[in-house]
Amino acid sequence: MKILIQRNNKQKLASKIAAASFIKQDISANDILFMEFENNALLNSKVGKKYLRKGKIKIFKNDLQSFTLLRFYGPEFVN
Repeated sequence: MKILIQRNNKQKLASKIAAASFIKQDISANDILFMEFENNALLNSKVGKKYLRKGKIKIFKNDLQSFTLLRFYGPEFVN
């Protein structure tokens, strides 16, 4: 079983703590993979762009939660 942990530069410490908790539960460190926001060209290209959310125009930012959309890349990430 692979464990995928999404993160960005602002959440690296939290992702390492999450990985440590899995390792403590006898999950192999080799089965823990980090999906990095900064390594995803598609999402990075959207930073600063406008989008519609709940009827309002928003601007996509590289903030604490920018990596959330990476969860949809899991199957592609592990082939």
